[in-house]
Amino acid sequence: MRNLDKLLAQKQKLEARIEKEKRADKAKVLAEVRRLCKKYGFTYNQLKNHLAPGRKSGPRRKKK
Repeated sequence: MRNLDKLLAQKQKLEARIEKEKRADKAKVLAEVRRLCKKYGFTYNQLKNHLAPGRKSGPRRKKK
């Protein structure tokens, strides 16, 4: 079991590093998109049909 515990700990660390790198890459790409939009004068209305759909909020639950 010691070996399994070590491997699980390594997996957890790797998953954390992967998430950190994903966030960093996402931030870099978003900055590049913003820079290019500013450079070429694109607006949201020009791009909105080419963007992925955003999150949709579901029906709100009433608090009991």
